[in-house]
Amino acid sequence: MHKVLIWRLNAEVLGQLRDGIQLCGWAVDACDGMLEMLRRLEEEQYDVVVLSAGRVNVELSTALGAMRMLERKPRILVNIPETEDALPAALVSLGCSIIRGRLTAGNVLEFAQATQ
Repeated sequence: MHKVLIWRLNAEVLGQLRDGIQLCGWAVDACDGMLEMLRRLEEEQYDVVVLSAGRVNVELSTALGAMRMLERKPRILVNIPETEDALPAALVSLGCSIIRGRLTAGNVLEFAQATQ
């Protein structure tokens, strides 16, 4: 079974996203803390990690850097607000895919299937 880990998404959007992804046969886990996310990535195999960022900041860059140091390398999808003007070089250099604006089950699954 394919698995998605979602980091930092508000409960309402997470519920809708989880329902849509699970309808397609994928398992969905979610967490809020960076350390919890890294622990889960070390212990379990995820196909995709979705990082939801209210803004691009040092914490997001730190999370991305830490994920790249792990043995397992899931595909990373970063969700940022439409109002975010510039993308830091870290996002581009780490090869992250980016969705601006509303995150939906459809665009997460589209990303996951396109990168398999």
